[in-house]
Amino acid sequence: MKKLYYAIGDIHGRHEELSTLLQSIKADIENLNDEHECYVIQVGDIIDRGENSKACVESIMNLNKQFPKNVKTHALQGNHEEILCKLWRKKPEELKEKEALYWYHPDIGGGLRTLESYGFKTYFTPQCLPSEKWVMEQIQKYVPVEHIEYLESLPVKLELDPYFFCHAGIDPDKKLKQQDEQTLRWIREPFLSHSKPFEKIIVHGHSPAPDGEIQHNRVNTDAAAAYGEKLKCFILPEHYMMNDVRTLEVAIKAPSTWGDQKAFKEKINKAKKVIHGDT
Repeated sequence: MKKLYYAIGDIHGRHEELSTLLQSIKADIENLNDEHECYVIQVGDIIDRGENSKACVESIMNLNKQFPKNVKTHALQGNHEEILCKLWRKKPEELKEKEALYWYHPDIGGGLRTLESYGFKTYFTPQCLPSEKWVMEQIQKYVPVEHIEYLESLPVKLELDPYFFCHAGIDPDKKLKQQDEQTLRWIREPFLSHSKPFEKIIVHGHSPAPDGEIQHNRVNTDAAAAYGEKLKCFILPEHYMMNDVRTLEVAIKAPSTWGDQKAFKEKINKAKKVIHGDT
């Protein structure tokens, strides 16, 4: 029996689009008439920035219930899940300086939108940010422990036949078995520009591109859903050939912020200056 792998990219709180995409995946699998062994894998960054992270977490928690029993489902932990869990546990020392405020700020991590999906209400004032302690208290107050325990339980990697699934990518200078969790959740360069083959085809997200990417050595599933572009699923064949990869996609209904990258980066830098008191 042939195998197919359905890799879902970074969701970032886009629940309406996630629901539509899952229905499309289900329909695609049903059209195969039980001729394939199918896997559905979500590569992390379920939460933040979009309008309904809570519902997205619940959908992924119940991913196996949305498909026939013969479909195997998996989800991985991204850097946004890592940050949320560590802040809920009040472990800022395990994160970068000011990480709680980076996560909370709607122009950077987008955690405020996540809290709002759990019932939190506040008037956000960019020039008057709360303390990191206050942010962690709100996370613990509004996000249920069951969700945190689920997100903490997610693995950071998955190997299936010719594919190595992870959230961000790998260190090109290390073997797959030597990769550390920080790298698997966070890396961009030198991974993205590495042109030589890896031990396996790396299937990842984390680095947004409006259509994702299909390369000879990797597949980037992040189609910039966080920035109003697309939520995509890449359908990977049992034996990887770039031209044999199919995709399913849903356009994000929220306005795109992808076009003007210069203005977007300036907005982030301005927010960081406020956080560090440089204004």
